[in-house]
Amino acid sequence: MYTEQDLKLGLTQLNTFRGLRVIRDDANMVEHHEDWSNVRSPGRAKRRRPKHKQCIQICTTPRRDVLVSDTMLIGHTQTIDAIMKLMIVRNELQNG
Repeated sequence: MYTEQDLKLGLTQLNTFRGLRVIRDDANMVEHHEDWSNVRSPGRAKRRRPKHKQCIQICTTPRRDVLVSDTMLIGHTQTIDAIMKLMIVRNELQNG
């Protein structure tokens, strides 16, 4: 599953990366935002929102940041994968 290049970077099968334990948390590492595209008049809908139900959709997207403590790296799976790919590319460029 891991290549020699991954192991040189410090990524192991124990979900550690350079001494940090990697925790992939898809449930809590998302951002919630409102999609107002199905509303005919967003300004009017916002005014009427407290009294009348509006056609607003709640969407979730992965957070682009990670939480780092002394021993842990916590992030969404897509974000962690992007960081790992970036580190592999960076290491390849440095080692030429």
